[in-house]
Formats: sequence, structure tokens, C-alpha cells
Amino acid sequence: MPDQTQQPTPKSAKVSILAFAHKANDTRVYEREAKYLLSQGYDVTMLVRGEHRFIPLKTERQNGIVIYEIPARPHSELLKLLRDPFDWLWMLVISFVLFRKADVYHCHEYQSCLIGILLAKLFKKKVIFDCHEFDSETFGSQVAQFSPRLKDRAIKVFDSFERWIASKVDAVITVNEKLVDRFERDAEEVVLLPNYPSIAQGKRFSRPHDSFLNEIGGCSVLAFVGYLSDTRKIKFCVEVLQELVQQNKKIKMVFIGRAVPTYLKELKDLIKNKNLENNIIFTGHVTLPEVMGYLSVTDIGVCLLRPEIPLIWIQATKLFQYAAAGLPMLLNDTGAHRDFVQEGGGAVLVPSVGRNEVSSVVMDLLNDPAKMKQMGAANKKLFYSKWNADIALESIGALYERFI
Repeated sequence: MPDQTQQPTPKSAKVSILAFAHKANDTRVYEREAKYLLSQGYDVTMLVRGEHRFIPLKTERQNGIVIYEIPARPHSELLKLLRDPFDWLWMLVISFVLFRKADVYHCHEYQSCLIGILLAKLFKKKVIFDCHEFDSETFGSQVAQFSPRLKDRAIKVFDSFERWIASKVDAVITVNEKLVDRFERDAEEVVLLPNYPSIAQGKRFSRPHDSFLNEIGGCSVLAFVGYLSDTRKIKFCVEVLQELVQQNKKIKMVFIGRAVPTYLKELKDLIKNKNLENNIIFTGHVTLPEVMGYLSVTDIGVCLLRPEIPLIWIQATKLFQYAAAGLPMLLNDTGAHRDFVQEGGGAVLVPSVGRNEVSSVVMDLLNDPAKMKQMGAANKKLFYSKWNADIALESIGALYERFI
């Protein structure tokens, strides 16, 4: 990513980023794209979801970017459902008043994109849809909670809506090849921007606390980064660790990320029942430099997603964080993970089998330090040569140059 401390080159183009469901410090929306556009000389403003609950509109400036925040969503799902339409109308009013002179509306979800399409048509400007989720499948899963029989129909309905959105915008930016193929059916232009960290982010380490370093001293350490949930097979990871500890007491695992309190309690109860309290560490939510600091003192990065759509299509951001830290990886055998290995990624693929088979694979890897070092070096080389935001963001810069 370009040096954010440099003064941007003068340009008159105004970019309004609309992100109904994202917060001001979102990694992709703010840290990656907004800062990049600012570094390229664009006048960037953002409308995002705030942390406050009672202020209708809060304004602040960060690193030269003006950020407008609407109130946080309520915790209750019912209240969210009831209030979202009013929040959308409020965003429409704010956008019409504050962003009517924008040259590009850069929208990060469907609610925002409907506003962007309306404003772009009204003021004869450009609109971009930045899609980094499998929304059709997510919508289908939500409907299936009430009526499983309607899941496939719900996916088809949302897919039709998604196609209509793609046909009405000037370009779609998306996060992986599967979504590129999907949007190319209807969009005028599709640009790929994977969720790679920047080189600066990959180099920025915060040293872990001495207490953590003392706790893992002399042990082999597996690491998982991300939200802790059953879709990430966290409980299965605990079961695999139990098998490993039976063979070698000096193996530990660190979970770097948050979980809902009820799920975290279930995990801790499971860990207690398996007598693994001394072998598992939870860091909670930490900053990206802290993530990289923890990874710098671990041995294997783990990503064992549940083998279901759309997870089998995803190369999670954590893979590239592991790569930046020079870690070999343990991945389940999905299409996206096979693609990762085919690109040269240093990872061992395991099928969706039992904990005994997976623990055997891990133990074989731990017993071969030369192989681990080779895999980790391959990952770090690919991070610096290919899997980083500095290179990927050039496609966004080219898109904006064509637009302005």
C-alpha cells in the first residue's frame, strides 16, 4: 500500500463510501480502500455504522477522511428488523444532502448500493458495488432457520436481485474468483480485490506479553485466527489437540479472536472436561499488530472450516496472515484451499475425517522441522510477491482512473 504519510496528488474527484453495515475502522472499507484512495489524491468521505446509540449523526475526521456515523444497531434481532428500514431512509437523506456532489458512490452492501444507484442516476455519476460476501447463500441460510424447504427458493430470489444490482452499477469489486464468475454474467465490469493484508500490516508486529511467552516456552504451538464458532470447527480443533497432547504434552493451541459469551463458555467447559486448561490459550479480540505478534511465535496456522457452501469457496483472510508470518498451514480439503496449494501455498490438506487422522497429520508435520521451514518460507515469499494488498489495490486505482 502506498505510504499514507505522503501528501496526495491534487485531484478534484470526490469519492463517497457508503457502508451501511460496516464500522469506521473496518479493515477492508477503511484501512485498505479508503486510505488507498486518499493516498491516490481523491477526496474521500464515508458514511458508516457508529458505536453510539443516541446521536443521529456523528462526524469525525481521521487521517484526512471525513467519516459520518449513524447510530449502532440494537442487539435484538427483532429490533434490528424493525429499525433497519428507518436507518436506510436516514442514510438516504444524509447521502442526498451531504454526498450529492460526489463523483463516485462506492457502496459496500445492498442497502447502500440501492442508495448509490439512485443518487448516481439522479446526479449522473458513477456507482460501484463492492461485494465481499456470499449474500445469496447467507440469505438462504437465514430463511432456512424458519423454513428449511424454502432455502433454495430464497437463494434463487436473492440471486435475481443480486443480478439486477450488478446490471445497474458501473462496476463490481469483489473478493474471490467464484464471485467474479457470478457477477460477470450481468455487470459491465468486475474487478477482483482479495482480502490480502498490506505489506506494512504483514511487517507490523507487537511483541506478545512475557506471560504468554513464558506459557508457551518450549512447546509446539498451533494458532487459529478469527471468529470462534462451529462453522470454524473450533470444538473439533480442541478434540484434535486432545489427541496430540496424549502423544506429546508440550503441544499447545492459541485461539486469537472473539466468540459470543455463550459459545466461549461451551468451549471452556469442553476444555475443562478434557483436562486441556494448560494447553489452550484464548487471547480475545486483539489488534492486527498483536495478531502478527502472536503468529510470530507459533508454529502452524490452522483453518478447518465446516465443509459447506459458501465456506468451501472461501480463502479466508487468516491464510494470508499466516503466510505473512511465514507459517506452514493445516487446512481442510476444500476447493478454495486446493487452489491455495496449487498457487504454491505451503499447506497440508486434510479431508473431513476424524480427529485421530488429523492429529496424525499434525504430528507428522511437527516431526519434520525442515518441511515446516520450507513451507513457511514458500508462504512468506508468495505474500511479498503476490498475496498482498499493495499489488491487489492497483486494480482499484486503474478502475478509478478509467472512471474519473
